[in-house]
Amino acid sequence: MDQHKITDSLNLPPGSLITLTSLQVVLWGQDLLFEGESESVPFRLILRDCRDVRWQLYAHMQVEGRPPFPPANIANFSAGRDQHRSPLRLLTDYFGLSVSYGQLIVERR
Repeated sequence: MDQHKITDSLNLPPGSLITLTSLQVVLWGQDLLFEGESESVPFRLILRDCRDVRWQLYAHMQVEGRPPFPPANIANFSAGRDQHRSPLRLLTDYFGLSVSYGQLIVERR
C-alpha cells in the first residue's frame, strides 16, 4: 500500500517496520498526532483538520499491565487523499483507523 510514503519521508529503506508508540488527540479529534519509530528513527505522523474518524479496536489483543499505548506495528497503510477527498486507512495489530483529513504530515522528531 502506501507505507513507502512514511519510509520515504524519513529516508528509510522500503519495507521498514513502522511502529506507533503514542497518540495525542487535539481539539476532540480535530488533529491526531501519532508518535512512532522506524529503524530507530523517531517520527510524528500528524493528521490535521480531521472530520470523520472511525476506530475499530481489537478486543482480543491483551497486554499485561494494560499500558495506555502498547507499541502498535503498522500492518497496512493507505494515505487516502488530503482535503477530505478520500480517507486514510491505517491497520495495526491493536486497532484500525479510517479518517477523513485535511493535511497529512510525516516528520522526524
